[in-house]
Amino acid sequence: MPKKTTKKKKRKVNTLRTRRLSTVEVEEVDWIWLHRVLAGKLNIIHGPPGVGKTWLALYVAACITTGRDFCDGTPCPQGEVLFISDEDGAADTVRPRVDLMGGASARVHVPEDDELFVVDEKGEPHYLDLARNTEQLFNWLEDYPQVRMIVLDPLSAFMGDTNCNSNSEVRKVLTPLRHLAAEHDVALLAIDHLSKGGGKQSTRGNGSIAFTAGPRSSFQVVADPQNDNPDRDPNKPDRSLYLHNKCNLSPIKAPGLAFSLDEQRGIVWHAGKVATTLNDIQAHEEKGPRTSKVKVWLTKLLASEPKLRDEIAEEACKLGFSMATVKNYKADLGIESKKQLGKGGSWWWGCPAVFEGLITKKDKRFVKRPVKKTTRKRPTKKGARR
Repeated sequence: MPKKTTKKKKRKVNTLRTRRLSTVEVEEVDWIWLHRVLAGKLNIIHGPPGVGKTWLALYVAACITTGRDFCDGTPCPQGEVLFISDEDGAADTVRPRVDLMGGASARVHVPEDDELFVVDEKGEPHYLDLARNTEQLFNWLEDYPQVRMIVLDPLSAFMGDTNCNSNSEVRKVLTPLRHLAAEHDVALLAIDHLSKGGGKQSTRGNGSIAFTAGPRSSFQVVADPQNDNPDRDPNKPDRSLYLHNKCNLSPIKAPGLAFSLDEQRGIVWHAGKVATTLNDIQAHEEKGPRTSKVKVWLTKLLASEPKLRDEIAEEACKLGFSMATVKNYKADLGIESKKQLGKGGSWWWGCPAVFEGLITKKDKRFVKRPVKKTTRKRPTKKGARR
């Protein structure tokens, strides 16, 4: 008997394509660093400048390239690393630090050219733009299957023309990256800075909240509040804290770790777990010695003369002070605001005594000058009586 042929159903268009959850095979979570850095996922480390974010990323790279255990005793899979940095040179920073921490530099890949290292379909080199060059990263990983981690430092430098404050635009860039990480089972470790404004510490990443919500693992590297303790030994190096923000696939909250930087050894890990949380860091910044620095700075700045509000904001930004914090202490110090006379006049900040002195001196910026009344003589006609 002839075999019955069944017609294949044509896939419908203008609909949804779904599958039953029961057909999905369960996968175990794959870790590079247990409860901290996920393989096959996007991870991010936020922090202010100068606290050791890049050092930390290179420490992880050193462990991967040698296969040695991490500082907390958890195992590390051996492999290779792609390290892409917009801020640090391969010759004067990346290679010396990897060597200092005992990493295998032969297993670390860096751009051939610090800027023009992405080759398009026409063979033309140009700068990495994650909004356009995911395909090139896919192709490169096909040639280097031993790579277990890609570092992007800082992530914001490779976003091209993407509006980093737009949630939807940022996610359009991050989604293909997540697919790339999953398909090649590599950890994407992004580094970026914290915003200078106030707000909750856990969501203070630069730009859109998608930079924190999108990655499956988010940690922060911050200065230890104890560095500001006046009773602390001044000969001891400052400590940095590696603190948990979120890790969606971890059943536990990874404890904080402390480290300092040493010229001879690179990262030096301190024994024991850190109880400090990001909430403690925020409380310290709002009430601690840093705010005392804001008070001292603002008092000195306005001691003898008023300053334009815009100039104060610009100077505060350079010093890393949040303008929200500055405004809070403006009220505490009794500093006044006065608008310069005239249409579209600028706002000035100053001490009451300074403003009072300027008003006494009838400073034209803040005091209206009296207008002298002049009487005009009527012209007389010829022959008219005077």
